[in-house]
Amino acid sequence: MINEAHGTANELKFTKTQLLELTQYATVLAREADPSCFRIVNSNVPWAENVQKARMVDGTAPWSPISYYKAVEDAGIPYEAVGVQVYHPRRDMLDVERQLERYFAFRKPVWLTELGVSASSVPDNSSSRPPSPDVWHGAQWTEKIQADWVEQYYTICYSKPEIEAVSWWNFTDPALYPNARLVGQDLRPKEAYFRLLNLIQQWRSM
Repeated sequence: MINEAHGTANELKFTKTQLLELTQYATVLAREADPSCFRIVNSNVPWAENVQKARMVDGTAPWSPISYYKAVEDAGIPYEAVGVQVYHPRRDMLDVERQLERYFAFRKPVWLTELGVSASSVPDNSSSRPPSPDVWHGAQWTEKIQADWVEQYYTICYSKPEIEAVSWWNFTDPALYPNARLVGQDLRPKEAYFRLLNLIQQWRSM
């Protein structure tokens, strides 16, 4: 229904009150237009990096995603699922798991709407961004490190009944982050592709 309204995409410099109003308009009008619609309120920077780097028009810090959802709940804004984006978190998997669990407090399904980590730290001219310096393990991203991350992250998500969907953001290079897809520009599947395929096959056979 609305994406990153807690401050990171506030190009028009709305106040927090206005952003809440926009969130409510989006969710209410969507339901009026389609009574069967499933409404996701989406957020990014789950560790609230935006709060450290930006200010609102009134000089206050933007919401963290958690504080934004609390404000949405306090305002009685209707929606069906919490949406979370995760890119290149330089965090231990225990910290990743604990952060995901913080969203369970809102008693709604959690959807990982965007997800991605790189398979290489080599610059990619076809991408709009430089390689991420936030390497999970080691000094550089590799296909194996990406695959290890994917395998562990999806396993954590699968173990949580509160998490209903996990979407890898873009399937084939090039895309938002360099070398961060499951399939290269030559359509060759990366190691992470096979790791994820193996997990899905295991889970479907259980």
